[in-house]
Amino acid sequence: NGNNDDSNLDGSQPEISPETTDDTINSGTPLPTDFAGSVQLHMVEQDISELTSFQGISDNGNSSELSPQQRARNWLVFYDIMPDNLADEQDEQNQSNNATDDLVNSTNNLSSSYLDVNTPAYRVAQRFAAAVFYFATKGEEWDTDNQWLQPGLDECDYPGIRCEEVTIPSISLAEALKYPKYFPDPSDGAVDTTTERMIVEINLPESNLKGTLPDELMTFPFLRRLGLWSNQIEGQIPENISRLQNLESLLLDDNKFTGDIVPAIGSLEKLKMLSLGFNPYVGGEIPEEIGNLYYLEALFLPNMSLRGGLPSSLRNLENLKQLELQLNNLRGGIPDWLGDLINLEKLNLSGNSFYGEVPEVLSKLIKLRELELQDNDLGTIPCSALATVAVLSANCKSSDGTSCDCCTLCV
Repeated sequence: NGNNDDSNLDGSQPEISPETTDDTINSGTPLPTDFAGSVQLHMVEQDISELTSFQGISDNGNSSELSPQQRARNWLVFYDIMPDNLADEQDEQNQSNNATDDLVNSTNNLSSSYLDVNTPAYRVAQRFAAAVFYFATKGEEWDTDNQWLQPGLDECDYPGIRCEEVTIPSISLAEALKYPKYFPDPSDGAVDTTTERMIVEINLPESNLKGTLPDELMTFPFLRRLGLWSNQIEGQIPENISRLQNLESLLLDDNKFTGDIVPAIGSLEKLKMLSLGFNPYVGGEIPEEIGNLYYLEALFLPNMSLRGGLPSSLRNLENLKQLELQLNNLRGGIPDWLGDLINLEKLNLSGNSFYGEVPEVLSKLIKLRELELQDNDLGTIPCSALATVAVLSANCKSSDGTSCDCCTLCV
């Protein structure tokens, strides 16, 4: 690529014209005439990235001091080269299109870039967001056969990524910049469409991911599974996780997250599996909003710093099969409404501060096979109500502990 001059090979910020600022976005000034400026402006216009994430470059241009967003933009524009066979196909398309748009013509000298302003805007945003995720989680240190950010390699072929052919608006990056306020939703049937490979799963467990989850990760409109368990990711779970409206599995357990469980998770209406356990620095109370997840089948929140009682909204989780809340600071009586969770197969409340009697209404849980209640301050276990339970554990080893004639394990 003739645009990979030495001045940018150290990761320093490319020249972007015009400079993208709040005034640029709001005042109707001329559109950028370079791909770098186009990418940056689109990400800000569509709330994929914050404008401030592209600012603050150090004077010496040291790439280690650039933000993940700056590094992703630089990579996309200057290093992400189209393989020769794809470049030949693209040249044929460009010649047949007879493009006259100033922004399109201004990027002819970037024709060997993997993406350009003719590419559907959703695809540009996807590749940019994947690069931001890589840099934000220290991709250079991942324990994986790392082909991420290999120039010209489709992001759908990165290790840990799964894509599907999806129908999306065919609006190009250039067109999106002209009419940012009318940028179509993927489900908008009133616009022209095209078919592209779009990310539906990210699975990178046990891969030594570090750093924090960037907001850009939450802008994959078709993502159904996010599996990042057993890594070293820090910081809070982003509030804008609510944008992942197609998410079915959120698996972030065994990391180093902090803060509280964000109530925004409760807006992920298609979620079936939520696993945040073994993040001991995540505390607060279980959000009432979790009870909105009607299709949830598994809720794993063990070994955290959760406190308070069980929110009554959880009684709405009629499809729940597994509820694991062990090793927290939860307290109060075991509520009668647990008997409403008629599909429950496994319930683990051990290692908390629950007290009082175990309610007889648990007899309604005819599918329950495992019940762990040890390391609480509970009274008598109603054995007659738990006849279907195959594994039952409690503090019944000593005479002053829980009374349980039917326990399979006394501790």
